[in-house]
Amino acid sequence: AHPGRYKFSVNEEFALFSEFKAHGGQGVEVLTGSHGVADTTKYLGMAQEFSLLASRGSDFPSPEESRIDLGSLPDLPGSVTPVWQVLVDRGLTTPLAALAP
Repeated sequence: AHPGRYKFSVNEEFALFSEFKAHGGQGVEVLTGSHGVADTTKYLGMAQEFSLLASRGSDFPSPEESRIDLGSLPDLPGSVTPVWQVLVDRGLTTPLAALAP
């Protein structure tokens, strides 16, 4: 979680993602309240390059740690597959739209 919090060089980060994928890693957090546009763009690219599922951060430790307000993260771009879509496809959860009154 929170790949943007670690201070890796470009080569170290590429090696981390390579090892993660090689050992069965399936998803990466692309978007969080602490990511700026550059971080989001970088991790979106890594998700695409390594064929990883994408997630967005759901935790909100404090207003001081977040660049945005609680509950206002943007949607994931359509160019990546969200982790939760795979869960729905496998019948492991119910789509939110189906829960609406």
